[in-house]
This record gives sequence, structure tokens and C-alpha cells, in this order.
Amino acid sequence: GSSEGGLADDSAVVFSPLDIDLSQIQSYEDLPGFSDVSELSDEELADRMILLLTCLRALGCGDLHISGGTPPFVRRQLELERIDTYALTAEDSRRLNLALLSASQKKTFAEKMDMSFALEIGPDRFRVCLMEHKDGVGGSYRLVPDHISSLEENNNVW
Repeated sequence: GSSEGGLADDSAVVFSPLDIDLSQIQSYEDLPGFSDVSELSDEELADRMILLLTCLRALGCGDLHISGGTPPFVRRQLELERIDTYALTAEDSRRLNLALLSASQKKTFAEKMDMSFALEIGPDRFRVCLMEHKDGVGGSYRLVPDHISSLEENNNVW
């Protein structure tokens, strides 16, 4: 069942973690780029999103934002930082943001034009908000901390 005001365990979209060495992810340059998004299959796009979200914690990021007309950006230590110079097209943004949805979730999103859900990738949990707007589908992916942070930790991360 769902918990009052929290993320329901049984409602999360769950993916297995990728077998990658996060110690090799030192900067945004170590992440895959976005200029080839239009050439990737739906399965490759899903893997790209899982890889990207998995690397966020290693880089100390709290949020990922994907929207048409702008390069993807993250929130890290209270600063917004672009992680690529390529400005996504509306179609790139739509495909990236819908890549991790099931067929029934895609149908629901098409009807409601916005959606919020929990996403689990291995040990990492995200709160995902998708919405249709003038530049296509925008997505916000917030990393849910795996523990309650102290004030000092919060000041350093968010």
C-alpha cells in the first residue's frame, strides 16, 4: 500500500543497476553526450538514462533536468550546471523523458500531460516529475537521499 505523504514502495518503477565502475566518473566529461540521442533505439535510450542517473550520485548531484531547447543540467551544491553543451530538440527531450516508462505509463502521460512517480535504479531512488510544456516534454529527476542528512550535509549537497 501507499504511505501517507511518502513514496509507496510498490508503486516505484524499478530497474536493475548497471555494472559500472563509478570511480571512473570524475566529471561531466565522463558522462555520455546527448548529440546522438536521435540515433539511439528506445532500449539504448533507457540504458543511457539509467547510466546518467546512476552517475549523478557519484558526482554529488541532487537533480537532473531534461527539457527541449536547452542542454541537460543538474543541481549540484546549490548551483545549476550544464552537463553537456548540446541543446536537446523537443523530440530528443520527449524520447529521453519517456524512455523509462512502461507502455501503460506512456498512455497515461499522453492523456494527462503530466506525471509524477518514484523510480528505483539499484539502491538509488528518484522522484520523477514529467510535464508537457511549450518546448515538449520536460523532466525533473530528484535523487532521494538514502539517509536523513544532517544540516551540514544538506548545506554541502543541495
